[in-house]
Amino acid sequence: MLYLDAQRSGRDIKTINALGRKATAFTKSLVEKKQIRLEFDSNDVYLGRRDKYGRILAHVYLMDGTFLNAEIIKQGLWVCL
Repeated sequence: MLYLDAQRSGRDIKTINALGRKATAFTKSLVEKKQIRLEFDSNDVYLGRRDKYGRILAHVYLMDGTFLNAEIIKQGLWVCL
């Protein structure tokens, strides 16, 4: 997946790894020891709630209403569209 991300994004693997570490630390700082709410798309009823790697597919909200997925993007911590 790392090599595919590099190919799709045009970024080198070192940059992608660094972004991944930053995104992990950022996410941890926002959600660690806090309650969250997961919101699933209506299509998930038909497609399942996990991707082919077994990861849960959901929108993540903090209890104060912060949309975690958007915050990660705002911080520039995404790799591919």
